[in-house]
Amino acid sequence: MKNSGSKTKHERVHAAHEVVSDPRNATPLLPGEGRRRKETTTLGKGRTGSSLQPRWATECPLSIPRETCSAAATTLASRLGWRRGAAAFRVDRARLLPGKGNNRRRAAPVAAMESATMKMGSSLGFGGTSSWFPTRDRRTLGWPLTDSPLPVAIITAVYVYFVKVAGPRWMSKRKPFELKNVILAYNLLAAVFSGFFALRFAKLAYWDRGYTFLQDLDVSDEPASLEIVRLSWWLYMFKLSELSSTVFYVLRRKNDQVSGLHVVHHVIVAWNVWLNVSHSAQSHTMFVVCVNSFVHVCTYSYYFLAALGPAYRKWLWWKQYLTIVQIMQFVLYLIHAVCLLFARGNYVPLFVWLEFGQAVLFFSLFVGFYVRSYTQRKGPPLKGE
Repeated sequence: MKNSGSKTKHERVHAAHEVVSDPRNATPLLPGEGRRRKETTTLGKGRTGSSLQPRWATECPLSIPRETCSAAATTLASRLGWRRGAAAFRVDRARLLPGKGNNRRRAAPVAAMESATMKMGSSLGFGGTSSWFPTRDRRTLGWPLTDSPLPVAIITAVYVYFVKVAGPRWMSKRKPFELKNVILAYNLLAAVFSGFFALRFAKLAYWDRGYTFLQDLDVSDEPASLEIVRLSWWLYMFKLSELSSTVFYVLRRKNDQVSGLHVVHHVIVAWNVWLNVSHSAQSHTMFVVCVNSFVHVCTYSYYFLAALGPAYRKWLWWKQYLTIVQIMQFVLYLIHAVCLLFARGNYVPLFVWLEFGQAVLFFSLFVGFYVRSYTQRKGPPLKGE
């Protein structure tokens, strides 16, 4: 005779089902855990041979369908920084920050970079699939001079005011400064750094990451991509330091060399490199950066030789060809921009149109300079930096 306190197999299975089906006994799931619990939650082999599934493993509260719950959980997990179901709530960006390694900074959870809104700019002849305006690059959050356009706006405004107004007025009653050694050192270092940026960017982008001529937007966390971002910040600092070349003109009272072309070029470049670092434009403009850095090696080498004095004029016979090289780079930029306009990829139209407009602008300005300097007179005076 069976003990009255004992239960049959069917009763034990039914009781266990009631326990796990009670929402009060449910525990929250991590992303991706529902499928694993479904595979492992088995209450023994019944007559049907099937597994009993707790309600919280198949449905969300309030009777939301499982598919909707799964999609919502996946989205929430990505926004909270979960990686493969593990709650990795913090992202260590200390290794990305320029500066000393012991100055550790931990970033708050940031939203993962989402794909752009897939707009087709057919009315403007754009074939890409990204949104018109770029989003903030999460990889450079908190970096110096990147979070806001205000610093670069102040720097460029002060620069223009000094080189066009305050500087010439202040130097009008003073003797020119003797800056030969300073300028020699500056031009030599600028040529070396330009060569370094050209080679390093080319290696990281085209060798390590496999960039193409029409490279899509790259916001990945691959080591080579992160190194490109870090190096882009240093390029940003280098381009801001190039504003000092105009200051040297002013301090030497060579105001005729502070042309509109010179000032506009430096201001636009400063904004370009800020946009590169703060809004993930590195991959779009990598071709431009590599070509421009190579051209600057030639330019600063010429400036270095010119600053040595009249004894080295015989080495400056290639000035006219240097101007041709500068013009050709803008032709390459124009071709690059036009190809991006009609290509179909994850391109940010704002970046492409900025490249197109600047290529047209500087091409026309440099061609005008070439015509005035080399076709309207026999020999232009050689002006050292």
